[in-house]
Amino acid sequence: MKGFVMMVISVALISLIVVFASSLHENYLSMERALARPQALSYAAFFSDDVAASVNALLGPDIHLSESSNSTTIIIGDAVPRQNFSSNLSRYESFLENVFANQTHTVVDANFSNMTNGRVKLFIDEKYTYENDPATKEMLFASSGGTGAAAYAINITAGSTRKNYSAPQFNSSGDLAVDIRYSDLNGSMSWSGKVSSGQISRMQINYTDGTALYLEIGRTHGDAGSLWMKSTGVTAPASVSWSAVLPPIDSNKKLGYEYDAYLSYKQGDVSLGRRIGR
Repeated sequence: MKGFVMMVISVALISLIVVFASSLHENYLSMERALARPQALSYAAFFSDDVAASVNALLGPDIHLSESSNSTTIIIGDAVPRQNFSSNLSRYESFLENVFANQTHTVVDANFSNMTNGRVKLFIDEKYTYENDPATKEMLFASSGGTGAAAYAINITAGSTRKNYSAPQFNSSGDLAVDIRYSDLNGSMSWSGKVSSGQISRMQINYTDGTALYLEIGRTHGDAGSLWMKSTGVTAPASVSWSAVLPPIDSNKKLGYEYDAYLSYKQGDVSLGRRIGR
């Protein structure tokens, strides 16, 4: 009888140990899953940032954003007309959706359809847009309702021979400060003054080969305080860099930019979809 009781106690103890061990194992697996999920989410976010950096390296423009308590500054370097990089983008899209996705066992959809003709469009701070289209040879920085820009500093370098030009029209009572520095094969020129953001101030450079370069500041294309450039017939692009001093952003938002392109990523039960940007 004593032996039977000892056997029952032993079996009960062993059962408790097994149940306890199984519970510990399940808790360990649950903890691993809890730790692994944020890692997968973090990796998805890192992947999205890496794609944004790669797209910027492939297409441009060279863009820098900064902010202070009083203002936001945007600096962009590009060309007019810009080169059509759509073939490079198409190859990168194929790499992401096929090579990368297969090697990492993920599902990737990189939708660059709005930029397949080489047109670059950026949404900056969810308020401003920057477009540069090699087909129309136009560049535009604008914002619906007006940019609120306080100042533009513009640098243009053209590889053509100037025939004649018309200088920008300034207005001493204007609300938008403008500084323009221009260089071509004839030499350099510069203009500084103020323009009215609600009106158009226009500058035109004509070249000996019959081509031309246009610059407009103000209410161009319907939005006050905008910046627009266009080249006609120019084969050698003009190098353009400009900065804009703008109102401060909402303190609850992070200053950044997004391309008019979409990326979706899925691995297991982790998925991420967003515009490509930083």
